[in-house]
Amino acid sequence: MTEGKISKFRMYLPQILATTAKNLLMIQVGLSATFPTIAIPPLVGTIESTEEEIFHFTPEEASWFGSLAFICTPIGSILSGWVTEPIGRKNAMILVNLPHIAAWLILYFATSVHHMYVASILLGLGTGFVDAPVVTYVGEICQPAIRGILTSFAAVAATLGFFIGYLLGTLVTWREAALICLTIPVFAIIGISFIPETPLWLLSRGHEIKAMKSLQWLRGWVDAEVIEKEFLELQRYSINSNRCNLCQECNQTCNHPSPTLIDKVMELTRK
Repeated sequence: MTEGKISKFRMYLPQILATTAKNLLMIQVGLSATFPTIAIPPLVGTIESTEEEIFHFTPEEASWFGSLAFICTPIGSILSGWVTEPIGRKNAMILVNLPHIAAWLILYFATSVHHMYVASILLGLGTGFVDAPVVTYVGEICQPAIRGILTSFAAVAATLGFFIGYLLGTLVTWREAALICLTIPVFAIIGISFIPETPLWLLSRGHEIKAMKSLQWLRGWVDAEVIEKEFLELQRYSINSNRCNLCQECNQTCNHPSPTLIDKVMELTRK
């Protein structure tokens, strides 16, 4: 079977499935952002709750609850960059669900304002943590012809999360909404478990056989000879990306130690 004989539908379908699985993470982003609008009104007392509340917010506490997630999101974004590279994009996308699972459980069983604060912090960290693995994953698995549109689906998924969040606020109590939101990270873990790691990351770790199988899956479950040319190009790119600038210019094997975080910051400052 040659690449020319493979239909575009078959070639693009696995990439669409892979990005759909990661878009469950973006739905969580929308749910996390809208949840304060569900929980604050009944806890402050601006609307009548359908059940008796164990605790209530003061206006100041409500303000903190609504703000903590957004304050912690940049911290999660910074941490995501450090974690994504050593453990891989797929594992990072699975790991990001853990703060959300913990947060939704804490919200459902919350008995004090401090529980709400902790949950808000976890939602913020989880939302920020999504950034690096999701963007990197899509960039490394998709062909240029559909990379743009599949990247834009992330915003659509986040918007869907907003809609679901506001819809839940009109149909159920805030505790029930938290319990329903808990199902999204569970489904995300299941879905992401079935998609492959990116070939580029596998090559950077020396797993050439796994990288070949990953690329075969992503290009339509094809035979190795079909994607041989693209795989060789990825190998060359992986080798060059692991060499320093001097060794790339001289086209020689690089034995220099990998740059530290301080070295990278100094290089950016110099440029």
